[in-house]
Amino acid sequence: MAETTDFFDEAKRMNFANVPYRYHQTMEKDHGRIENRRCWMVEETAIQWLDKQDQWPGLASIAAIEARRRIGKKTTKETHYFISSLTGSAQQLAEAARQH
Repeated sequence: MAETTDFFDEAKRMNFANVPYRYHQTMEKDHGRIENRRCWMVEETAIQWLDKQDQWPGLASIAAIEARRRIGKKTTKETHYFISSLTGSAQQLAEAARQH
């Protein structure tokens, strides 16, 4: 959903000024790999601008989860965007997304 991507790109660029959000970060090292995962979660009051919000009953939050992996000298970065019925905990949302 382009709206969600654009929202998080702008919010990050502005350091989430005036955007209430929750944040969670993890760092894992294993077998020569270092992975840093960051999750930004924005809840109900900040997502009322979504055009098609009524198409997702129970929609309560949106999230961006960024994963940076370094294996040796190679670093990769991926960002995934989610809609969710979860509220309150960016950690819980990040763990649910990872297990999905």
